[in-house]
Amino acid sequence: MLRRFKVICNKIKSDGLMSGMSWLITTLYRRVIPQKQIIWCTDLTQVDTESFSLPDTLKIERINSINQINEKDLKMLTESRSDLMGSAASILIRERFDKGAVLWLLKENGHLAGYRWTIANNHVTPTHVPHTETDVHSIGAELFDGFRGRYLFDMFLRGTFIILKSDGFKRFYSETYLWNKRAIKAILKTGLSKIGTATMISIFGKTFVIWHEMSSKIEIE
Repeated sequence: MLRRFKVICNKIKSDGLMSGMSWLITTLYRRVIPQKQIIWCTDLTQVDTESFSLPDTLKIERINSINQINEKDLKMLTESRSDLMGSAASILIRERFDKGAVLWLLKENGHLAGYRWTIANNHVTPTHVPHTETDVHSIGAELFDGFRGRYLFDMFLRGTFIILKSDGFKRFYSETYLWNKRAIKAILKTGLSKIGTATMISIFGKTFVIWHEMSSKIEIE
C-alpha cells in the first residue's frame, strides 16, 4: 500500500495535480472494469527463418529464472516504473518465474531496450482460447523510453518467433487492450493475425470470455 501511495505522489509531483489525478482515475477504472482486448495469433510454422537475422547491435536473451538476470538488468526492470511491470515489479518477476514463465530481454549495444514474457500451457492467467502443448502465449511485452519508434519491437518479435519455432512451438498467442493504441500500432506493423476482440470477466473464481467479434479465418481447436 505504501509503495502504491509513493507511485501516486511521484506521478502528481512530475505531472501536476490534475494530470496525476486523471491518471489515477483512469488506472483504477482499467483495473476494476473488464476491458476489451484484441486477440492475436501467429502460425509459427509459416515464419520465414531464412530471410531474417538480427543486426549485430541487437541481442535477444532468454531468461528462465531470476538467478540468470544480472544485477544491472534486474535493477532496471524493477525500478523503471514501466507500463507493465508497475510498482510491484520485484514481486511479479519472482511469481512469474515460479509459475514457469520465460523472460526475454532485448539489448541494443549491451543496453537493455525491452522485455517480453511468454509461457507455454499458460499457468499464469486464464486464456481466451484453449491451448495445446505446441502453443506459446505472450503475457506482456514492452520497449523502454528511448528505444521506441525504430522498429525494434518488430525485430524483437521476429527474433523471438524464430527461436520459438526452433523449439517446436507452432502457434503464438497474445492480446492487447483496445485502449493501448501505441501497442496496437506497433503490433500491426509486425503482421500478426487478429483473431478477434473479447472481454475476459472473472466472477466468484470462474473466468468467462465474451467475444465481440471473431475472425472466421482462424481455426481454433
